[in-house]
Amino acid sequence: MFLGKEHRFTSLSVEEGLNSRVEAIVQDDNGFIWFGTGDGLSRFDGYTFKTYKHQSGNSNSLADNFVDTIYKDRDGMLWIGTGNGLDRFDPTTETFTHYRPDSDNPNSLGGNAIRYLYGDKSGMLWLGFATGGLDKFDPATETFIHYRPDPDNPTSIANGDIQRIYEDSAGVLWIGTSGILNKLDRQAGTFTRYPHLTPDGDSLNFLKSIYEDHTGTLWVGFDNGLTTFNRETGRFTPYLIAPDDPNSASLNAILSIYEDSLQTLWVGTSGGGLLKFDREQQQFDRYTKNPASPHGLSNGFVSAIFEDSEGIIWLGTFGGGINRFVREPRPFVHYQPDPDNPNSLRDSFMLSVYEDSEGILWLGNDRVLNRLDRRTGLFTFYEHDPQDPYSISNGSVVATHEDREGYLWFGTFSGGLNRFDRETGQFITYQHDPADPHSLSNDLILSIYEDASGILWLGTSGGGLNRFDRETEQFITYQHDLADPHSLSDNSIWAIYEDRTGALWVGTKNGGLNRFDRKTERFQHFQHNPEDPESLSSNLVSSVLEDRVGTFWVGTSDGLNKFDRETETFTAYTE
Repeated sequence: MFLGKEHRFTSLSVEEGLNSRVEAIVQDDNGFIWFGTGDGLSRFDGYTFKTYKHQSGNSNSLADNFVDTIYKDRDGMLWIGTGNGLDRFDPTTETFTHYRPDSDNPNSLGGNAIRYLYGDKSGMLWLGFATGGLDKFDPATETFIHYRPDPDNPTSIANGDIQRIYEDSAGVLWIGTSGILNKLDRQAGTFTRYPHLTPDGDSLNFLKSIYEDHTGTLWVGFDNGLTTFNRETGRFTPYLIAPDDPNSASLNAILSIYEDSLQTLWVGTSGGGLLKFDREQQQFDRYTKNPASPHGLSNGFVSAIFEDSEGIIWLGTFGGGINRFVREPRPFVHYQPDPDNPNSLRDSFMLSVYEDSEGILWLGNDRVLNRLDRRTGLFTFYEHDPQDPYSISNGSVVATHEDREGYLWFGTFSGGLNRFDRETGQFITYQHDPADPHSLSNDLILSIYEDASGILWLGTSGGGLNRFDRETEQFITYQHDLADPHSLSDNSIWAIYEDRTGALWVGTKNGGLNRFDRKTERFQHFQHNPEDPESLSSNLVSSVLEDRVGTFWVGTSDGLNKFDRETETFTAYTE
């Protein structure tokens, strides 16, 4: 037994709007995560919870606030087992359909307090009651078939206290009751009972979980032990989690078992936290509540385990709400300045990050350009040297671009434009010269873009758009002109992009979006109009992108905009 350390847990509970007791977890077809709690059905959208509760007099409300179990069927419907019957919930229309016992209808629901729901491969829904036995529900005909214990019939289900229902890979349905594991012969409608006894004849108590892993091993968890079940001999073999620990009762009290998509087996205990099974070492790593750590489990009673479509593991607890963690830890390498290490990042303030074709990272700091070779871990630093005409003009690099010839171009904060030759290690600087109308218009470069024909375009802060002629090494400047409605709308350029039609798009700080026709050298403006909901949502345009299917997207300070080229209107997506 080892204390696990590689996973960091995030907890969600009462402070975020979720009840602290979570019994069930599912994800719907829209990606929402649903929780069955001690006080309603809760939906999590990644930011906030929406909770559905019983409302007296409202027929379209949850039947009962105690939700013990949830199941999502193949049509996307949610089935909710409550203390007052079965509910079907349509997440799209947010409507509930109730199923209740009816003494005049033998095909109606067989009880109220539903403890567990399970959908088999054929689409049938199986319901386990706290005292009423087992029901099979056919959603097509909306009829129920009841399986009830009969003391005079040894082939009936052993008792009415259903704890778990599980269909294995061979299609066999297993039903765990308080004292017996039952195997159902669906054709005959009869059960084979397997008493909870170890090979030594020791009694196992309440069955809490059944799960078949990828190797075909059937794991059965009891409140006094974790076992594997041999389907040929019908015997349980205990798996002692902490045989040398005299205080291991909570570790051996099993509430939940789950295998994730990486074939890692997780076990939730009643007070002992979360266990991760190391198959190679045949031992468990343990994650438990640690009041001293903000990243430990919030509660040691792990009642439900679920993996979502993104590989995040969600844990439901008794009293600690939800805990979640990334299934496969993503190792971050931190690059920070270290005064005792000359081979470390020079400054924590980052202006830009760029990866070139050789995999080298170029990092813009305050007055220092850092070159990081991740294969060797070595940094090289470039700073302005007044004594060296081939040094960088200013290490505060805001924008970087590698052109098709292999040269690196660095746009700096007040130092103009620099071209770097990796073979010679020298920089050539282009800066504004008031006496030269063909020089760079402004030395603060915000963006660099190379179009399909190899022309280099530069966006400046206050100096407009610059086009660089590499043969003459001269700049052509496009700036805002109040007297010309077809001039650039603003002189601070944050984004430059060429679409597949050859149009050049320019995003500005205060003037919205511009489309530049290079034949006529005219700019068409797209700007925010408060009275037009189909106009650009903001005049601060920070990014522009055409996706692989040709949809044109514009990033602004007030949401994401999708541009319709035919109508020349925008659809805005905000929070």
